[in-house]
Amino acid sequence: MFKISIITVVYNDVSHIEETINSVLSQVYTDVEYLIIDGGSNDGTLNLIEKYQSRLSYFISERDSGIYDAMNKGIHQAKGDWLLFLNSGDILSNEHILLSVKDLLDENTTIAYGDVRATSEEIEYQFDVKAGLAKGLLDNMVMNHQSCFIKRDWHLKNNYNLNYKIASDYHFMLRSFLAGRSFKYFPITISVISTGGLSDANRIRTFKEILRIKNELNKTIWNYLYYSKQLFYFLTIESLKRVIPGVMYQKLYKLKYKKQ
Repeated sequence: MFKISIITVVYNDVSHIEETINSVLSQVYTDVEYLIIDGGSNDGTLNLIEKYQSRLSYFISERDSGIYDAMNKGIHQAKGDWLLFLNSGDILSNEHILLSVKDLLDENTTIAYGDVRATSEEIEYQFDVKAGLAKGLLDNMVMNHQSCFIKRDWHLKNNYNLNYKIASDYHFMLRSFLAGRSFKYFPITISVISTGGLSDANRIRTFKEILRIKNELNKTIWNYLYYSKQLFYFLTIESLKRVIPGVMYQKLYKLKYKKQ
């Protein structure tokens, strides 16, 4: 039996925090501790959290220097064997998911991960995003951190690097891979997320930050070629969105992310 620590980071998200909280507290698996790290919300978020405070293992509300600073605070307060970051607006896929996952976790694995279901904010559509093999981290982030279970003892020694504001989770994953840590994939949808988050809203900045990370940890000429490929694809899609009818774009979007 493993204890799982779920950490939720939130700041001024009164519209979504309660759904995230309920998805955790409704889990059938009970060897779970739940931590909420709030960045000093003033929009009513704290009133909702306080409704559930007796069922939380840890809660703090104070200013921080960004999402990864808040996540680091959660790492150092957690007591579980495994950590899962489920930020405000994200939910677990169903109430049995932790019960399903706990038998797949083992002592020889550092990072265990599954798939996510994404909800598009551009159109009313959900699609599954399959995680890739860990070796794909040499190119890009191949898993979503909302579906990653990370050994606490490893994360305590390797916090998120605050020099990176958008892709520090990628920095952590790539550093773990290059250090020879063990990754384990299981084809289960762990969480449901919304597209249009921090990295989605700053796509070009994200590309640049990932390039910086790769050059810091594993500098090769391929890093620049991959960056150019990503940038060209993104700018092409953005140009098409401005010239083709919205209905056609939605059909192409759904075709790309066909429901499984």
